[in-house]
Amino acid sequence: MARTFSKTHETQHEVRRPSTSLPRVMTAPSDGMTVIEVVITLAILSILMTMGVMNFRPPAERLAANAVQSFIQQGRFDAIKTNRPVVISFDSQAGEFAMARMADSTTTGCASAGAPTRRLNLAEYRGVASQDTFSVLWLPTGQPRACPTGAAPLDISQGAAIVLTGSRTAMTVAVGAGGEVVVQ
Repeated sequence: MARTFSKTHETQHEVRRPSTSLPRVMTAPSDGMTVIEVVITLAILSILMTMGVMNFRPPAERLAANAVQSFIQQGRFDAIKTNRPVVISFDSQAGEFAMARMADSTTTGCASAGAPTRRLNLAEYRGVASQDTFSVLWLPTGQPRACPTGAAPLDISQGAAIVLTGSRTAMTVAVGAGGEVVVQ
């Protein structure tokens, strides 16, 4: 019986042996992405993101107008804080705003301002310039006065304004007779 069992076992073993005459089955490629595909995808996304960011950046004229508005308001706050008149003026040749304090609190002549304590250069904003003249005297009470004399109040209808021009548009920064500084 032992022999019969072993012959049967050998016969079964031979039947189960795979045939070498059948073609090999090819496995399907993996479903993942290759490194090159990932790099190309990231490159395309970075280019699209760069173009999108460039379109959402505010124009240089707007940035310059906001900076000028802040500079003029800072002159007002400086006049109130130091209890001295402060002159804000624009030099169109240099393309630069200057802030200068008076030597004492009684002087109100714009020409008698000291050396500039702060400056704002329009060259920092690409393509933005102005050919206007601009000069305002801030009193220690926070009220604006017209220059060059510094004694007369600003014209209520016009105030003082400067137009900043660039490649896209023009922005106006105006100081009203009540002391408000606005961008138009």
